[in-house]
Amino acid sequence: MAPFDSAADSVSIQATPVTIAFLRQRVKTDLTLGERRKRELLTGLSSYAKYLSIDPEHGDPTFAANRTKIERFAPASANIGQRRWGNILSDVTMVFRRYGIPVRLRPLPGNLSPEWRALRDRIQHDPRLLRGLSALMHYGSARGIAPAEVTDDALATFHRYLIDETRQKRPDSAFQRVCVLWRRATAEIAGWPQQPVLVPSFRNVVSFAWSQFDPSLLAEIEEWKGVVGGELPFDERAPDKAFRGTTLATKLEQLRRYLSALVRSGMPIGEITSLAFALAPKNYAAALTWYMARSDGKSTPGLSEIAATMLGIARHWVQMEQSDLVKIERASKKVNCRRKGMTDRNVERLRPLLDSHVQMKLFLLPQLLLATARKVPNPKKAAILVQTAVAIEILLVAPIRLHDLIHLELDVHIIFARPGRLGDAKLALKASKNDQRIAFDLKGETLALLRQYVTTYLPRLSDGAVAALFPGKTGPHKCEVSLREQITKAIRKHCGVDVHPHLFRHFAAAMILKKYPDAYPLVSRLLGHKSIQTTMDFYTAFESSSAAEFFYEKILAPRRGGIPARHDGGRS
Repeated sequence: MAPFDSAADSVSIQATPVTIAFLRQRVKTDLTLGERRKRELLTGLSSYAKYLSIDPEHGDPTFAANRTKIERFAPASANIGQRRWGNILSDVTMVFRRYGIPVRLRPLPGNLSPEWRALRDRIQHDPRLLRGLSALMHYGSARGIAPAEVTDDALATFHRYLIDETRQKRPDSAFQRVCVLWRRATAEIAGWPQQPVLVPSFRNVVSFAWSQFDPSLLAEIEEWKGVVGGELPFDERAPDKAFRGTTLATKLEQLRRYLSALVRSGMPIGEITSLAFALAPKNYAAALTWYMARSDGKSTPGLSEIAATMLGIARHWVQMEQSDLVKIERASKKVNCRRKGMTDRNVERLRPLLDSHVQMKLFLLPQLLLATARKVPNPKKAAILVQTAVAIEILLVAPIRLHDLIHLELDVHIIFARPGRLGDAKLALKASKNDQRIAFDLKGETLALLRQYVTTYLPRLSDGAVAALFPGKTGPHKCEVSLREQITKAIRKHCGVDVHPHLFRHFAAAMILKKYPDAYPLVSRLLGHKSIQTTMDFYTAFESSSAAEFFYEKILAPRRGGIPARHDGGRS
């Protein structure tokens, strides 16, 4: 635990293990607090412990110890609003500060020393610098660090403060941003202290830039790209079906990571002159061993995918000798941790969505976002809200992949029955992953929301008439990361669950199979799977849930009424 602060405005406590129970007792016996304020603070402490699952008697309540919990907690999951959660954190902060637990310094301009106040006045015209450097200014002023004394060592203590004493969600990123802004102020603001500071990097970089590898290796990789990408379809090493652009980009990145791991394992980068050399059994084992060492000797899904790609290159491109290929295959099997079906993480994320209360929140969310947008004065922000609503609505009624969602175009994929975009509408496309054609009718609320978005809000997101349903700022389509973030943030805020766009596909399958356990052909067609076996491999896990439910309802449920389950058909 961080050392106790001996600030003048706090009621000091001894170096006793601090728990929620201890703090509640301090509040109860604090004679300087009114009864109403005591009740508010006690309620805040209890709610804080309840929502973050902190043991009141033994758990560490500090923000540093619970940073991840605070970041992941969604107020909607506890049926409280953002404002209520903010008030709880404010009350807990007040208790911490009052009883000597280090917390964020109050960012009041009047608390700044004359030196820091003068420096702050120089950047009044630049809101980004003012906001970004505010925490550092107040920290320096409170700790007696003058602006001219801001060095890398002083900044290191500020970094520690962000980690130990604040609720900053990403203290490393916040600290890095402060360093960047300080350097910018040094270059742009007259009279700013000129001592240099370093900008830290917290990335654990593994991969080397392509330019660092041997030219002969790069030439071979370019040839490989051309062959597998379809430029030389009749080359004997070409696949039966050329890789798509996205697939090729993924494979290329996996190859770069593998080659970088080989270098990290001790192989001089200049000696890797060909893919045959890079994939020699001894080198292959060295690269995989280095990767596994980063995960405590265990494989990861990412490493499993890299190994599969490297095995394919060894088999089809290098055309390795059978004796060596057997060794590569054996090593690849040892790191293969992929299993059929959904990942454990997706299963955990899907579980809350099977709750009827959460489902109803999700089903009503698009209309809630539309209603909220109507009250937003900023036209662009309102349009973004409705764009998010449309994206979620489409995923609910047409569970397509995110790549296909982003590339939807009016009159191409969303087709209206009559000219002028009138009448009924249908969403029809050829899935990007497997070329399967899928179609969905857009009706009722879905169609009404789509029309309102297209006529009122879509024009605000583009310079003129566009066909793209989700237009981008710099390109024809919105960035996948941006739309994914809009969807996940909205669902987390209003429904209290973590849902990424692809989870809508699993959700649709789960809902169908829960009601109709044998409806794999229906799920397969809905999701656009090329083979029904793909559907069964992914979703057979739902059968165990259905079996357990059947067992409870048909076998165990009679216990509730004291009537044993009967098997002979006789009368009682």
